[in-house]
Amino acid sequence: MLVIRQANLNDIEYLLPLMEQYGYPGTYETIKNRIEIYSNSPNYNIYIAEKDNRIVGLITFIITEGFVYIYKVCRITGLIVNRDSRNSGIGSTLMNHMEMVCKSKNVQVIEVTSGIREERALSHKFYQKMGYSIGEIVGKLYFRKNLE
Repeated sequence: MLVIRQANLNDIEYLLPLMEQYGYPGTYETIKNRIEIYSNSPNYNIYIAEKDNRIVGLITFIITEGFVYIYKVCRITGLIVNRDSRNSGIGSTLMNHMEMVCKSKNVQVIEVTSGIREERALSHKFYQKMGYSIGEIVGKLYFRKNLE
């Protein structure tokens, strides 16, 4: 049975290999720091998918309220499903849980960005299947600047 729950510090050792699969390896301390930040803010959210006492997925998201626009926005900051557990409904279940949390907090818009690389093509199809539109279709461009 699949259980969705909030992450805690006991999950760190199981999240490390999951983060590595995602292409963003971390250390025990960096994951601990992220869990502490996400756990101590009502606007930061981190949920784990657990099946048979094994962590098989993770979704993280931040809910913000704009100053110029007067609605709440959710930004998905991470969605990872264990390589061995993909295509089994775990990603959809995590997304549905996130959407349920967002609705309970009166969020009007959910945004996610994904790299334009061949290896991300399946992720793009997944988001579209979940009802998400590509930015250009909804009249937006996304800009990014890396700060040193």
